[in-house]
Amino acid sequence: MQSMPPGSGEPERKRPASVAFSVKRSRKTRNVLGTPTRSCLPFTPANDDTDEDVQPFIDDPTYSLTTHKHKLLLDPLTQFRTLYNEGSFLASEGRYAEALSRWSQALTLVTDSLNVREVAQVHEMRAQVHLERTEWFEAVKAAETASQLCPQWAEAWQTLGRAQMAFGEPVLAAQSFEHCLCIDSSLTEVVEEELTFARDIAKRLREKGLEHAREVGGV
Repeated sequence: MQSMPPGSGEPERKRPASVAFSVKRSRKTRNVLGTPTRSCLPFTPANDDTDEDVQPFIDDPTYSLTTHKHKLLLDPLTQFRTLYNEGSFLASEGRYAEALSRWSQALTLVTDSLNVREVAQVHEMRAQVHLERTEWFEAVKAAETASQLCPQWAEAWQTLGRAQMAFGEPVLAAQSFEHCLCIDSSLTEVVEEELTFARDIAKRLREKGLEHAREVGGV
C-alpha cells in the first residue's frame, strides 16, 4: 500500500493506500491456542535489522540520509518531511529500526504548521513497522494514535484492526475493521476477509469461554 507524500493534496483513489513504503504482509496474529499463526521471526539474518545493528540514534534533526556529508539548516516543517521520507525509504528497504528512529525524530518536530494528517501518517507507518517486527503492543499504540488524530482516515482503522488482531483482541479488531468500512466502502474487498477472520476467532474464543486470545497462552 502506498500513501501520498506529506503536504500534497488528496490523490485520486485507485486502490487502497496507506503508507509511503510497501510491505507485502502476511496475516501475523495469535491463534486461539496462543501461538502465532506464522513464525514470530519472519526475517532472515540478512534483512532483519535489530536495534543492536543500528547506528547510534542521530540527535541532530538536520541530519539527512542522502546528504549526510552536508548538514542541512532546515526549518522544522522541512526537517519533518525530510525525516518522514527517509523513514519511508528505510522501511521499504527492510531497515525497520532505522526507519523508526527517523520517524521518532520527525515527531519531535511537530508544529502547528503541520497538517494533522501528516502526523497521523507517521504514526500509522510506525504501526506497520512494529507489526513487521512482531511488536504487537507498540503497533496497537501507534495505530490508536493515528486513528485518534484522523478519525475519518479509513486506512488508520484498518491498521489498528490488524494490530489488535496480532495482539490477541479479535473483538476490538472486528470493531476497527467495521469502522474502516463505514468510512470507506471501497476497501470492502481488502478488509472484508480480515473482518470475517476476526469475527471467526472471536466466536471460537467465546466458545472456549475466553475474551482475549492472550488468555490462552497466559500472556
